[in-house]
Amino acid sequence: REHIEAYRKLHVDVVGRVTRSKKSWMLQRNMVINKEAFLLFGFLESRLASGVFMLTSPKYCYYGISVSDRSLFDWPLSHTLLWESILKAKALGCEFLELGEQVYVNQANKVPYGVYNDITRIYPPTEKELMVSRFKHGLGGQTHVRLDIRWSR
Repeated sequence: REHIEAYRKLHVDVVGRVTRSKKSWMLQRNMVINKEAFLLFGFLESRLASGVFMLTSPKYCYYGISVSDRSLFDWPLSHTLLWESILKAKALGCEFLELGEQVYVNQANKVPYGVYNDITRIYPPTEKELMVSRFKHGLGGQTHVRLDIRWSR
């Protein structure tokens, strides 16, 4: 409990607000206990500085969430944790690592994160999204096209 609570507090501190319920964090904790996910932490002088949460199945490893206190260092410690996640997933027997969507400069009809009711506007990717996509691409592997269906109510 103390590990997931420290991770949750780090997330709140870095993001600047509560984005999810404590219950959702406890669900992630239970996934780790049940070996459906794993958490890796990075420390700087005994202080929690970064963490990454990865979901697993027998064949797949899915990137869940990561957070880093960037005020403690120039480059995200989470990059190292992500590399360690790749090694751990491989050791667990996973054949695929899913890092999520990659965006491109001229991508059209981009729906901003968390907004699903306004699909008629065109949103170009942010500079941060482009940087994250370049990082994902730099890890190697292959990019696969996926169909993303969003139901409106």
